[in-house]
Amino acid sequence: MSTIFLATSPLHILISTLIASSMKKAECHLILCGKEKERIRLFHTLLTQWPQSPFSSIIALEHAKRPKNFIDTLNTIKPTEVIVGNDLVPEFFAIAHLSTKFNFKLSYMDDGLHSYIEYDKAVTNKYFHFLKNLTRRISKGYTKPLPHTLGSSPLTNDAYLFFPLLAKDRIISKNCLQIIINEKSIITLKDFGKHCCKELNLQLPPRQESIALFVLPHHSRMSLDIQREFEISIKKSISKNLIPVLKNHPSNDDTVVDNILRNFTNNSISTIPKALPIELIICYKQPHFIMGGLSSIFLSTKAMSDNIKFKLIADEETIIPPKISDILFQ
Repeated sequence: MSTIFLATSPLHILISTLIASSMKKAECHLILCGKEKERIRLFHTLLTQWPQSPFSSIIALEHAKRPKNFIDTLNTIKPTEVIVGNDLVPEFFAIAHLSTKFNFKLSYMDDGLHSYIEYDKAVTNKYFHFLKNLTRRISKGYTKPLPHTLGSSPLTNDAYLFFPLLAKDRIISKNCLQIIINEKSIITLKDFGKHCCKELNLQLPPRQESIALFVLPHHSRMSLDIQREFEISIKKSISKNLIPVLKNHPSNDDTVVDNILRNFTNNSISTIPKALPIELIICYKQPHFIMGGLSSIFLSTKAMSDNIKFKLIADEETIIPPKISDILFQ
């Protein structure tokens, strides 16, 4: 038996690592793909150099939008299961097209908030969808079922989730499985985070120090009021002997961070590169407190520890569904 984990985001890598840590290494294979080519290359390097990796092979596919891109890998690994995080991307449909030919089942792994919170999706005209599929078959070599929302593809039967009982209606009808989080899997994640921080020469506060993590939102949301929210919370964390660590949004320029830093002394706040996935930091050095806009980071972190406190910016605490709020703020 062999399992392929198809990861198109850092969260998928984290979850794949958690699941694989409870399996035999010889059975686990990780495929990195997606539109962010530099990130694929970065993680491929980090993972292949990680001595404690739970994957027997790590494959980087910079071109993975057509079935033919997966054929050599499938012929080599001969998987019995392919677990995919995002079932809306071309990479999913490309490998799903081959599931019957290569006799493997497709499963879904938690992709964050939209595994639990539904969002509206426009209803597609069936005639238009049929015509689009004709074009897809000719240009890409696969077709799509009628559009679905994240995680609810009719092509998957199982769903690996952090919180199976809280899954949205379109997922909970699947066979929902709990992602196992135990001492072994946590140790594995911490080791991965430590390895990445070392390889990237990232200087974090000493392990014995407690940190407060501040994750800035996209600049379009970064109003003066929200900036003040961050500054007030940073001052409170310092007063509680926590070391503030500031993470800029990847799309922001440095002025967003500079506007906050100018109100503090040079040594009172640590910063981390905005291009670095925040999951790596959380794996290595679990924060005491996280503040930011509502994102999947909150759920994945909460799944790994009940000891972390959260604060959402603006009024976001009032607009999330009660079932999610109960998990985050209990």
